[in-house]
Amino acid sequence: MNSQAITHGWAAHDWEQNWHAIVESRREMIEGLGQASGYGPQFWDRRAAQFRRMSEQHDPDRDLLVTLLKEALQPNGSFLDVGAGTGRYTLPIAAVTQHVTAVEPSTAMRQHLEERLTAARLTNVTIIPASWEDAAVEPHDVVLAAHVLYPIADIVPFVRKLIAHARRAWFLTIRVQPMGIELAPLWEQIWHTSYPAEPTFLDLYSLLFSLGFRPHARLKPFTGGFGAVSLDDAVAQARSRLFLAEDNIQHDELIRDYLTTHMQQQEDDHWHWPARNQEAVVYGSSSL
Repeated sequence: MNSQAITHGWAAHDWEQNWHAIVESRREMIEGLGQASGYGPQFWDRRAAQFRRMSEQHDPDRDLLVTLLKEALQPNGSFLDVGAGTGRYTLPIAAVTQHVTAVEPSTAMRQHLEERLTAARLTNVTIIPASWEDAAVEPHDVVLAAHVLYPIADIVPFVRKLIAHARRAWFLTIRVQPMGIELAPLWEQIWHTSYPAEPTFLDLYSLLFSLGFRPHARLKPFTGGFGAVSLDDAVAQARSRLFLAEDNIQHDELIRDYLTTHMQQQEDDHWHWPARNQEAVVYGSSSL
């Protein structure tokens, strides 16, 4: 089979609809569980604090993505961080380039980001309080959307807008395995249903390929994974990822037993999964 036939076969599959179906199926399941478990807006406030802690523990000097971003940028360049969260990539890149724009719709995330920027004495960052779909920003030299695609059902306009805003290069990151897949047996015991799928690397790459893009891809250890400072913290994180209400402790004994069996305790009392999942860095130049 020649390359033209392979390309035609790949493009013939409706990868846009595939993505949309995965996202909508997950959304419907999670919303149903939310109504049953008391899941509400406070969930994101709790996650923002967790995201900040992970960002502060992040070592940019050992992150392949940071290296690639720095290589694509110039000292007088501009960087656009779409879904900046609490600043995992905003802060290290702001330290080496002229200007950064951080687009972040979550109030709680923005508050943590602003506090971290103030503490780092970084004044070259503009924060846009909007979703990417609604954000009105100028093109930047380098554009990043790190782990923000999972809930985006209307994915093609989102990606096309992002790539169109990159003068030099664009970067997307996405998990290779679904988030929290380690907790799938617990999920099935508690909710009596299969663990909900989410878009992953192969879904994204296939979609981009079908749209005519031929990006590069690099795999690396997932740096935003499940790690806890204590067993109690691990239980609380698991409860959150299982979409149980914060005060719903009826499954804690089951969760604790599962975690002590499957996670590893470090000398500093931190808890980690023995096998690290991977994430993909998908990127291209503005000409791709």
